[in-house]
Amino acid sequence: MAQSGPFLGNPACTYSVKASNLGVDGAVQIAHMAIWKAPNYEVAKATGLTSGDVVVLGVGDDAYYDPNNTGIVFHKGDTVYFVLAQFKAPVGVVLDAAKMKADVVALAKAVAGTL
Repeated sequence: MAQSGPFLGNPACTYSVKASNLGVDGAVQIAHMAIWKAPNYEVAKATGLTSGDVVVLGVGDDAYYDPNNTGIVFHKGDTVYFVLAQFKAPVGVVLDAAKMKADVVALAKAVAGTL
């Protein structure tokens, strides 16, 4: 089920995910960062790469993954998007970070492929 609503003042949709391959329910959010353009993206990327974010190849024109937020920011042309995974593990359970990243990358590639 999709719910639309703003994300930092930008249009976004949040989709519920049941029985994910991470073993927990959660949600994914896709935001069109309408107030950002490619130059804003470049500044955010440069800042993020100094704090643990990593470049992701094959998503839009350029992309980076933020492991702290489990999200990808990418741009295609002058348009910027954010794809965020929101999954919380039960107490005592640790989610597989590599699987989370792989799933978010796959979703971002699918989103970018429709643009």
